[in-house]
Amino acid sequence: MENKKLLKYLKVKRFSSLILVLTFIVAAIIPSMALAIDDNSYDFEKEISKYSENYKVSTEPLGLEVGESTSLMKYVVSLGGDENGEFIWLSSDSDMAVVDAVGNVTAKQNGTVKIYGVSEGINFVFTIIIKDYSKNNIITNFPKLNDNPKLRAASGKLKVFVDPGHGGVDPGATGPTGYQEKQMALDVGLRLKSKLEAEGIIVQMSRTTDVALGANETEDLMARANMGNSFGADIFVSIHNNSATPAALGTETFIHDSFGPGIDEARDLATKVQNNLISKLNSVDRKVKTADFAVLRETSMPAILAELDFISNPTIEAKMKTPEYREMCAQALYDGIINYFDLTPGNPIPVQGINLSDNDIYLTEGYTKIVTANVQPANASNKNVTWTSSDNNIATVDSNGKVKAIAEGEAVITATTENGGFKASTNVKVIKGINGHRLFGSDRYETSFEISKQGWKDGQGANVVLASGEDYPDALCAVPLARKYSAPILLTRKNSVEQGLKDELTRLDTKKVFIIGGETVISKSVEQSIKDMGIDVERLGGDTRYETSVLVGNKIDSNGEVTIANGLNYPDALSIAAIAANKNMPILLTDKSSLNDSVKSFIKDKGFTKSYVVGGTTVISDELIKQLPNATRISGNDRYETNKNVISTFSNSIDFSKVYIAVGNNYPDALSVAPLAAKDGNIVILSDTSNTTNNTIINALGSNYNKVNNAYILGSSSMISDGYLNNNGIAVK
Repeated sequence: MENKKLLKYLKVKRFSSLILVLTFIVAAIIPSMALAIDDNSYDFEKEISKYSENYKVSTEPLGLEVGESTSLMKYVVSLGGDENGEFIWLSSDSDMAVVDAVGNVTAKQNGTVKIYGVSEGINFVFTIIIKDYSKNNIITNFPKLNDNPKLRAASGKLKVFVDPGHGGVDPGATGPTGYQEKQMALDVGLRLKSKLEAEGIIVQMSRTTDVALGANETEDLMARANMGNSFGADIFVSIHNNSATPAALGTETFIHDSFGPGIDEARDLATKVQNNLISKLNSVDRKVKTADFAVLRETSMPAILAELDFISNPTIEAKMKTPEYREMCAQALYDGIINYFDLTPGNPIPVQGINLSDNDIYLTEGYTKIVTANVQPANASNKNVTWTSSDNNIATVDSNGKVKAIAEGEAVITATTENGGFKASTNVKVIKGINGHRLFGSDRYETSFEISKQGWKDGQGANVVLASGEDYPDALCAVPLARKYSAPILLTRKNSVEQGLKDELTRLDTKKVFIIGGETVISKSVEQSIKDMGIDVERLGGDTRYETSVLVGNKIDSNGEVTIANGLNYPDALSIAAIAANKNMPILLTDKSSLNDSVKSFIKDKGFTKSYVVGGTTVISDELIKQLPNATRISGNDRYETNKNVISTFSNSIDFSKVYIAVGNNYPDALSVAPLAAKDGNIVILSDTSNTTNNTIINALGSNYNKVNNAYILGSSSMISDGYLNNNGIAVK
C-alpha cells in the first residue's frame, strides 16, 4: 500500500442487516482479506483501478437515510460470497457515505454512492441511494392508498402495478452470450399484464418499451415507485434476473426489510409468488428474503421484487432466451398473484353496475358514433349488454353500441347488463347538420394565402397586412387594422419571402403592405424584398408588443370602445379579434398587473368611454381593470369558455350564417382568418381538439346554432377531424 493511504487488513467476522436501498454490482467473489482505509481519505479512483479486471456481479439498488448504517455482508453471502472471507471495502465518495473494514456502511448526506467490496478476483459493488425516505410514515403503515387488497378483491376493482426492471441505457445484468435482463423482464412483464387483464384486473406498467424512466439511476427508481403510488396499486411486482458467478442458480423473491401489517401482506404475496416460481420453473429455492431495495422502500402498498433466476448462468440464460421459459415465468407470477388475492379463475363474479362513455351526444343525420359500456366490476364474469333505442326513427343502435343518426330529433340509447339487469342511458340529439368546408394549405403560410383567395378576388387586395408566422405577440392587434383597410392578413417567415407570398401579393395587385412588428420579428430583408416588387411598405413596430399595439391602434378610427387582452398569450385576443375589428375597436395588449405607459397614455388621449377586458384574473388583474374606462370583463374557465362568452356578449351584432373554425391551441390560422370573418360580421370559433368527443363548437354557438348555414374549417382532417366536427353538428362535404 502507498504512504499515508495505508490499508489495514482485518478479518470479516460477522454481518448485519438493517434497512437499506442500494444497487449492488458484484465483481469479486471468493474474498480472502478484509481491509479499509483508516481515515477514508484515500484516492478512490486510484485504489479501485487496481481491481478493474476483477469479475463483476450485480443486484438491485439499495438505500439509506442520512445517519443510517447497515451491513452489506448479507448481500455478499446471498450472491455466493464467503461470510468468513476477507475484503477490501471502498467508498466512491467518503463525503457521502463511509464503509468500515467489515462492510458496515453509514450514510452521511443525500445522493448516490457506490460501495465496493473487493476480494481476490471479485468486486461486489453496491449502489447506495441516500435520501429522506420517511420510512416510518410509509413502510410500517402501508397498505396506505387502499383498503386491505384481499378485501378489495371481492369488489373486482383490483389494481396491480407491474415493473419490468431496468430499460433504456440500463441493460441490467447481461448473460454470457449477451442476453440482457431488461429484455427478459419486459417480455415477462407484458405477458403477465395480458394474463391479469384477462382476469379483469386493472394493470399499469412502469414501462412497455425499452426506455429508462429517469436521467439517472436514482430518478429511474423513484419514478417507478412514484408511478405505482400514483396509480393507487393494490400490489407492486418488480421483475428482475439475478447475476453472480456462472455457477450460481436459483429463484428468490424479496420484500422490504421492515415490519408492520403491510410487510405481512408483502410476505404473504412473496411466499405465494416464490412457491409458484419454484414449482413452474423447477428452480433452486433461494427463499423469500428481505432487502432495502429502493422500489420496495418507496412504494406504499405490498411490494415484491422477484429475481427469476441467474442470467449469469449459461444454462439459465439459454432458457431465458426461449419464449416458452418466459411464458412459464409470467404464468408463475400470475398464479402467485391470483392465489394471494384468493381469486379462482373462472369463478363467476357478479355485475354491480354500468355506465356509458357519453352522457349526451350530438349527431348529424346519417352519421354514426360508438358508445362504450363500462360494466362494473372490471373483472365481472358476464359483461354482455343489450342495446336499445327509445325511437328507431330518430336513432338506431346495434349490438356493439354503434349509434346511427336517422332523422332530426331526440332519442335515448340504453344499455342493459345481461347479469343483474343494470341500466345506463345517453341522450342522442340528431341534427340536420351545418355544411362544412375545409380551407387550408400545406402549412400556416399557405393557409393564409388560401384564406386570402377565399375572401379577396384577383386585383382586390390593394392593402395587405403582413404578420409573423413564427411569433404571435405583435400580430394579435392587427385584425382591426386589416378590417379598416379591407386587407387580408398574410403570414411570412422572419428572414425570407417565399414565392407563395410574392404570388399572392401579385394576384391581389397589392399597392401597400403594413408590416406588423419590428425588425426582430420581420427582418429588414423581408421589407426590402416587398419594396423591390414596387409595393409601398409601412412598418408598425414598437420596442415592445405593447407599444406595437398602440401604433396599430392609432390607425383605427375608434367608436369610443377599446379591447384589452393579455399580450403574453394569444387565445383571448383571438377570441375577440374579428368582433373588435367589425366594431372598430383597437386591441391593446397588457401584462397581468400593469398597463404599459404608452398604452395608458393612448387610452387617456383617445378618451375611450367603454373597454372590454378579455380573460380572467389570472391573466388580467382586478387592480388593472380599475384603471380602465367602464370596463367589462369577459372570461371563462378556459380559452374555449372565454371564446363562448365573447360570442354570447356580442351575439346581437354577429352574423351567424357563416362561421370559421380554427384550432384553439395555436394562433396562425385563427389570426389569418379573423379579417375574413370581420368582413361580413362573422365569428371565429376556437375548437378543442384535445378531446374529440367534446361539444366545444355547439356550446360556443348555443341557441345560435340553427342560424348557421356554413362553417369553414381551418385545417385538414388530421388537425380537426371529421368525427370531432360531426360531434359538433358539422358535416364536411
